[in-house]
Amino acid sequence: QQTAYSDSSRAGQWFNGQGYVGVSSPTYGTLTVFRQNSLTLDAVFDYDPFGASYGFSPIGFQGITCGGGNTENCRNSTSLKYRINVGQFRAAALWQFGGYAQNNASNGAYQFQAGGDISTWGKGVLSVDAIYSHVRDSVSVALAPGSNDANGVPIPPFLPQTLTATISDNEAVMLVAKYTNG
Repeated sequence: QQTAYSDSSRAGQWFNGQGYVGVSSPTYGTLTVFRQNSLTLDAVFDYDPFGASYGFSPIGFQGITCGGGNTENCRNSTSLKYRINVGQFRAAALWQFGGYAQNNASNGAYQFQAGGDISTWGKGVLSVDAIYSHVRDSVSVALAPGSNDANGVPIPPFLPQTLTATISDNEAVMLVAKYTNG
């Protein structure tokens, strides 16, 4: 039931961006629910010098960075995200509930983030974040050659191609940093 040329968290569906509702408080933080970017995708947008541009950024084009190994996990259709800032420090958590039937690329995920903005000399600011991700039953879809031998090597003729799916439990850690001056 793939509806896009390549596999991604956008998947060629009619609604492939963000769509969430929530509450926000300067004291207690922000809580949002429904279709949202993963914490790792938010970090790619914030820390990639090219803003995750599909045309110019190797990080933005390949997509596996934001999904902790699978590009399909960059966005979650059913998720709960909480963010809070305390002074120059920040923390966040994301929980993807529901599974494939709710248009998610996994049967559950969670992420935790901690970071901060540290003022340096002059007008400089060093921003750092660490994000831990765990995804259960993550699905990655790809086209494979028609037939493989026992070692996984394609056997000619290479067509017709077959659609393959890899299901895995993924754990990832993302460490990001940037320095801005002025």
